[in-house]
Amino acid sequence: MISAILGSMGWLGFWASVVLLQVEPCTPQLESGQEWTYRGEVRETILPVDSLEPVTRTYLIDIHAFVLESRPKPLIAIQTRWRLQQEHVQETIPVAVALDWVEPQADGWQGIASMGARVDPVNEIGMLVAIPDGTIEVGKRWVTAAGKPNQTTWQVEASEIFKGNRCYRIVSQQQQPAMTQRMWLSPVSGLPIRVERSIGRVKIAYEWQSRVQLPSQLAADRRQEIAQAQLLQQDLTASTRLSSQDLPRIYESLLDRTDRYLERASVTPYRESILAMRRRLELLRRGDSALMVPATQRPAAGATAAPMPVAAPAKALAVGDVAPDGEIRMLTGKGETFRLSQFRKQWVVLAYVHPESRSIDDLLRSCETIQSRFGERGIVLMLSVDANSAAMVTRAQRLRSRIPLMDGRRLNEQHRMATTPTMLILNPTGKVEAVVEGWGAESMSVVERCLESVWMR
Repeated sequence: MISAILGSMGWLGFWASVVLLQVEPCTPQLESGQEWTYRGEVRETILPVDSLEPVTRTYLIDIHAFVLESRPKPLIAIQTRWRLQQEHVQETIPVAVALDWVEPQADGWQGIASMGARVDPVNEIGMLVAIPDGTIEVGKRWVTAAGKPNQTTWQVEASEIFKGNRCYRIVSQQQQPAMTQRMWLSPVSGLPIRVERSIGRVKIAYEWQSRVQLPSQLAADRRQEIAQAQLLQQDLTASTRLSSQDLPRIYESLLDRTDRYLERASVTPYRESILAMRRRLELLRRGDSALMVPATQRPAAGATAAPMPVAAPAKALAVGDVAPDGEIRMLTGKGETFRLSQFRKQWVVLAYVHPESRSIDDLLRSCETIQSRFGERGIVLMLSVDANSAAMVTRAQRLRSRIPLMDGRRLNEQHRMATTPTMLILNPTGKVEAVVEGWGAESMSVVERCLESVWMR
């Protein structure tokens, strides 16, 4: 019997079939700064009121997924963009753009925050599959969200070669909303090569295009864009709680801040989310309340943007501006209060940070280095933009840092820093000489070059 099989398929095919039948590990291979893309289409069948004939509407779909953090717990930002496909028409503005933050939870990958418009019921978090025990084999079955309305049953149907890739074909059935999904999952990457989904009259299909580990600067640019999109979402949500007579000024301020950012920041694929939010902001400014932005469920852990008050329509500080005076309070000692103007006549570096940032330790060490270079010519102040600063104080004490830690929330109502970490370098007259946003592998050298350039004038 075996000889007959070998005669028909050859030794290579025989051993390939043995490998495909084995239990093997299969989990997403994620590294911080990694990005993968998918492309496909969404077909929606609708029944017009004035016609008995169904009409099919087709959207082109582009998906970009970026790994914000891989350890200790993965955090991924997924941007989904839809463009209406029409014959002889090239759509330049997307119908909708959504940005979701997802992380693994007990019942698999779950969205923890979202922003933007979406074409319901499309949600591309479904591309991520959490397989029990991290192993896969033909015939394996499991259930997620057991006992909940969205309970889903999964089954590995077969192993096969799909478009030159060795894959496992997995089928899932969700109860509410009723959804059937089929995907071809690569055991090498732990990511699907193709996804097909059916939800009522909506059919979705997309395929893998690329997966790349981005250089540090390109990854930092993407983090900044994603953080900026989240900040704009948070401020728009906060604006819904303000008096209607204040809203025009608030929207004008947010538009101005967004335009400043767009002028100076590097363009990434996630610029689409910011532009989509800006278009909605324009409509809100004109009085179109039908496009109010839904509130984010909760801030995405690990995101670098810090939620800030929207009440003041002040513009974000830029190079050449004189930094407005304001109150700052020590987070240690007796909690003394100072004003920024008290530090005039010397160089000042204001390091705006979120106290739960993963970069705090590196920032503290870098601030110590900057302070040592300043000597008596200046001072470095670390300003928290959040009320919960206890963790930052504890970490500073553990590192024996001598950098003054301040509550910078009131001062930032005037300075309006759009992202954290951000360093403002002020000359002895209080004028802004440099603005360094974000913090990555090259940030310290950027700050040093800024200081050297202004001191050499």
